[in-house]
Amino acid sequence: FISSFLFSRHGLDLTSSLEILIELYVRWLIIITYLSDLFSSS
Repeated sequence: FISSFLFSRHGLDLTSSLEILIELYVRWLIIITYLSDLFSSS
């Protein structure tokens, strides 16, 4: 559903969509790591 929305909304091809998903996934991992470090240090 989300992928089809991205395709129809922005007209992105498969490669661009994958790059966006990977970027969001990496950012999510960074946030999780940062939060886990905060909780473990406190």
